[in-house]
Formats: sequence, structure tokens, C-alpha cells
Amino acid sequence: MYKKIITDTFTLYSYQKITNTQSLVKLYIEGDGHAFNFHGQPSADPTPKSDFLKNIAFKDTNPNVVYLARPCQYILDKNPICSKGIGQVLVLPLK
Repeated sequence: MYKKIITDTFTLYSYQKITNTQSLVKLYIEGDGHAFNFHGQPSADPTPKSDFLKNIAFKDTNPNVVYLARPCQYILDKNPICSKGIGQVLVLPLK
């Protein structure tokens, strides 16, 4: 099921299939997508050109699966801040 995740700054695209609330969740987080154009400049739309990871998540047979796109992917028109090229700089280190 498509589900929007609304934050203070962005609305994120996600796909969530939760059928067993007592089981673990398998989480797929989208990569950089199309962060830069062929000139090396920030892309106006960082949505991946291929649905590779999204398709894998959709076909996953585990009871609980969540696919999470990065900010500005798939719903660019609903995030005015994305037009400023901010999507590709929001890579946070894992701790």
C-alpha cells in the first residue's frame, strides 16, 4: 500500500505491506537515484530512472515490507523545497 510520510520538511514516498505486527520488518531504502545530471549539476528530479529496488520490494514475500524513497523522489511536485536541488545533499551517516 502506498503511504505518504509527512515530516516538517518533506513528504516522503513509501510502500508498506504490514501483515503481521508481531514480526520483523524488512526495510528497503532507495539509493541516490538521479542525484546529478550529466553535467555534474544537481538534478531537478532525483527520482531513480529505474524501478529496480522498488520492484524488488514490491515482490518481496516477507510478511512485513517497507520501501522508502529518499526526499524528493517520486513526489517532487509535492515538495517545493526539492526544486532547489536539496534532495542529493540529504545523505545522513549511520551511527
